[in-house]
Amino acid sequence: VSRMLRLVRIGDDEAAAELWRRCFPKLLAIARRSLRCLPHRQEDAEDAAQSAMISFWKKLRREDESSELDRNSMWKLLVTIAVRKTRGQLRREGARKRGAGAVLNESELMTEFSGRRTLDDVLGAVSVGDFDVACEEWLEKLDDDLRPVAVLRVLGHSNQEIAECLQCTERTVERKLRLI
Repeated sequence: VSRMLRLVRIGDDEAAAELWRRCFPKLLAIARRSLRCLPHRQEDAEDAAQSAMISFWKKLRREDESSELDRNSMWKLLVTIAVRKTRGQLRREGARKRGAGAVLNESELMTEFSGRRTLDDVLGAVSVGDFDVACEEWLEKLDDDLRPVAVLRVLGHSNQEIAECLQCTERTVERKLRLI
């Protein structure tokens, strides 16, 4: 592992791949344990583990040769980074602008509509006029930065088209749609 660390430091992709193969499953398990109380929405344990590995590699390449990492110190550093990444996810998910942790996904919403009914069943029981009024009320409740995304999506635009129209990235559109 120490040899691989030295090789990764100088930019050896094969050593980085081997280090990834050895460390990533363990980091993923740690991230999953840290995030077990969080419903999986925007980010998950795999995102945290990947981000931790990337941050570790960046740090490794920034360090000079005198700060030599061994197997144990490398693992402690990786675990620390991964835990901090998962805590950051928990903090972001609990942010007020993301619903303070009270946002429900579609599968959770279905249980509120008497068991196993599908979304089509629920919408079929509502008149068109009532549905339009409800949609308008829901749009008014959205933040100003989310409303255009919702309107464009309802009009049938793809994520890429919405991103181009709003001059943002497609990932931003996806995140905002999940929030909506």
